Amino acid sequence: KEANYCNSDLLWATATATKTETPVALTFLHKLAKINVTLTSTNATDLSGAIISICGTNITTNFNPATGELSNATTANIQEIKAGITTEDAFTASAIVIPQTVNSGTKFIKVSLGSKIFYYTLNADKVLKSGYSNS
Repeated sequence: KEANYCNSDLLWATATATKTETPVALTFLHKLAKINVTLTSTNATDLSGAIISICGTNITTNFNPATGELSNATTANIQEIKAGITTEDAFTASAIVIPQTVNSGTKFIKVSLGSKIFYYTLNADKVLKSGYSNS
């Protein structure tokens, strides 16, 4: 469900243990990357109906649960991801994506406001690292 999207992530941990009654400590690692977008208006534009999407990211990868490794995101499956609004007062949205490098010149953020569409195009490569939040 879209409402649960912002609460999703891929966590991975490993430990070696034998049969015991002692708790086994696990240190979880975030394997995906997060993108946060906050809209601001310099001319009192009403942003309340804005739809924020992340563009130009690859959405397909392979995950090895034994090692925790993700393969490189597949370039054959680039799709737009609707970011979930997390704070309506500040017009903040977030999206969880596969770690990857998005190339300079890519339309990266799309904002639909009424009948108008605005894009933020990257002027440098954007490296989205596993376990990091990007604003």
